[in-house]
Amino acid sequence: MRSLRHPATIIASLTLLASLVGTRYASGLINGRQIKNGTITGSKLANNTIPGSKLQNNTIPLQKLSPPVAYGLHYILHELTGPAQAVAPGPGTVSFACPLPGVALGGGFAISGPGGASQVYVQGEFPDDASHSWVVQVDNTSPSTVFVTVNARCAI
Repeated sequence: MRSLRHPATIIASLTLLASLVGTRYASGLINGRQIKNGTITGSKLANNTIPGSKLQNNTIPLQKLSPPVAYGLHYILHELTGPAQAVAPGPGTVSFACPLPGVALGGGFAISGPGGASQVYVQGEFPDDASHSWVVQVDNTSPSTVFVTVNARCAI
């Protein structure tokens, strides 16, 4: 028992107690409501500290997303449809661009008009990374103009 009353043991015990109490006290000093908007920048946050489930929709503007986020695993997939575009008789190309900085991952199309879909042949559909678009190449063999509507699956 005599060794427990030694001054070094008492000082070490008090130091340990102070560090445990101090850590607990410090953890309760600041909460989220006390942080002013704009005072903590993105560079001060460690990667993956805020999960996507904690973000509300449309809280980060598209222009603020960096290409690794837009093209990586952390993207938001949108199905967007462009306006109907006229295709005169003969070959034609129609496309729909994703909002920047998005990229087209896939897409589709619909054909309407007097010529009908039976007289329009699709020569190819593909993403165009340079224009962030989904492109559809068609050959309109009907004698009249048809309308092609392109939709795109955009990673934004």
